[in-house]
Amino acid sequence: MKVAVIPASTQTGRATIKTLLDSSSASSVVGIYRDLTKAPADFKSNSHFKAASGDVADSSSLDFSGIDVVVVVTPPQYTENDPVSRARLFAQNIKQAIAKAASVKRIVYISSAGAQHENGTGEIKTNYVTERELEDAAPEIVFIRCAYFMENWASQLETLKSDSPFFRSVASPASLAFPQVSVADIGKTAAARAVQPSPLEVDPCIIDLHGPREYSALDVQKAFEEVLGTEVQLRVIEPDQLENYYGHVLPPAVAELFTEMTKSFLAGGILYTDPLDPASDVEKGSVTLVDAFRTMVGR
Repeated sequence: MKVAVIPASTQTGRATIKTLLDSSSASSVVGIYRDLTKAPADFKSNSHFKAASGDVADSSSLDFSGIDVVVVVTPPQYTENDPVSRARLFAQNIKQAIAKAASVKRIVYISSAGAQHENGTGEIKTNYVTERELEDAAPEIVFIRCAYFMENWASQLETLKSDSPFFRSVASPASLAFPQVSVADIGKTAAARAVQPSPLEVDPCIIDLHGPREYSALDVQKAFEEVLGTEVQLRVIEPDQLENYYGHVLPPAVAELFTEMTKSFLAGGILYTDPLDPASDVEKGSVTLVDAFRTMVGR
């Protein structure tokens, strides 16, 4: 079996490739990179791995000839004026290349929780439009809708290293618990579904992937304190402060999408009131928040 991962340089792409190469499945793995220098040395030294050049923004650069399974990730687009349209274009390019190759039997798309909703989810709409483009692009379809990445908290590491460590949370109130999952568990799940024998028991196969339990910002605070061995202050960003908060680091159009996405899982938001698709199955990973943070800070 030959599995392609595109784009391979993303967090979840790397985790999927690592799992495939570490497994006993003996699958051949093709990592597709816009910049081939991004392929890690430990991947390139593995005889089951090949790095290939390709850009999701350019359909003519994509070649899936001889590929059995394509694992797809929507790359982050923090500097784009219209991330939703870009995500749709990326998916269309991948779909076109899959059709041209005529060898792909399955797509595994690493999506997001809430991707079943067309509106009200902000940046998650990039995943909604990608699912719509890919849902008929191969004989077998797997959508892995991932909860909030535990590794997203890495954006707070700079302030956690200060003399008075603190981190900010956009989840309010601080006691609000919600599903979170590690990149490692995402990679394991995507790899397992990529090499799962055909036919799928359910097609399309839709998975909502969570961690072992839900976590609140207070749980995050405790996890940071345990891993760092020091007291950590929690600063909550209230809903009416979100647009200004995101506006300091993101272009206006993207800040607006992130504000809507965040509000979607707060009380009254669409993912708070209607989080799961009736067609999906919930699976839980094993990596805890403390486990993820230890990996994140190298302890």
